[in-house]
Amino acid sequence: MTRTPTTPAVLLIVALGAACGGGVTEQTAPTGPTAWDPSETAIRIGLTMVPPEEGGYVEVTYLVSVPDDLRDARSLPQPLEVAFPTAWAGRDDFFDDIEGITATTRDGDDLRIEVHTDGRVSIVHDALDELVLSYRVRPAHRLLTESSRFYALLNANRFYAPGHAVFAQPLNLPGGDAFEAIGVRFDDEFPGWDLEATVDVASGPLSMDQLVNASFFAGAFEHLDREDAQRRVDVWAEPDLAVPRYELTDRTFDVLSAQAGMLGPDLSARTTVVVLRREEDPSTLTGNGREGGFVLELGNRIDDVDDELLELISHENLHRL
Repeated sequence: MTRTPTTPAVLLIVALGAACGGGVTEQTAPTGPTAWDPSETAIRIGLTMVPPEEGGYVEVTYLVSVPDDLRDARSLPQPLEVAFPTAWAGRDDFFDDIEGITATTRDGDDLRIEVHTDGRVSIVHDALDELVLSYRVRPAHRLLTESSRFYALLNANRFYAPGHAVFAQPLNLPGGDAFEAIGVRFDDEFPGWDLEATVDVASGPLSMDQLVNASFFAGAFEHLDREDAQRRVDVWAEPDLAVPRYELTDRTFDVLSAQAGMLGPDLSARTTVVVLRREEDPSTLTGNGREGGFVLELGNRIDDVDDELLELISHENLHRL
């Protein structure tokens, strides 16, 4: 087993491939002689985190473009429409964390945008084959509580966000429900940050629905892992938790191995587990499943890997079936 502490920094993820809708919003692809193949639109998504002492937000940039060999025959939809999250799990104010929405040409010329109250944004353009959408996610919450658990969180040491709180979803781009993620790169101007996610952002095809339902985190997390020939478990835990992290990693590995033995092959050869500290109730023991793993939320009185915690691990892993 290895143990690697991480420290704060800035992150950047880049994804490229066919665009999609998905998640909480449906899209309709064009039909007829001008219909596009799913591979005919590219999206690049960049995330840069600005630490709290410099304002505390995540800068998100989408570069949406038609591939070079199709630009004589195609342009982007007019207007191009995207949807920002407004509601999730009974909460209806996610859009409050979104600010500074702008759209430009690749050369930086401003485009007109129309922001609608339901979270939709229309980008008005004149038959462009590429454009840039930028916005900021400025988390209003610093601590993980019952009321903040589905929102993006940013404090002095850590960033955590469910995908639905970060990613705008294209509504009227053609194509299927997947685009390929071809790699992840980091902004080395601020060394020390690592970006991890409960979905493998470095391998495709990766759908927008997967991004929306993943969790993204960076900063001062303690990393432990265990693996054998069949599976690998990575545990990323806040270092000030009371629960013993080595034992948690071992027992999580054992639970997943036992479930695979009873239910069949593993869902994935690799499972990411994020362990966060809940603030308001020291006895809290809950979590939520994600595409490539699950999130555990533990209060400070949870200081033992007992049967109740093992039952929670088993339960959250079953959500992935």
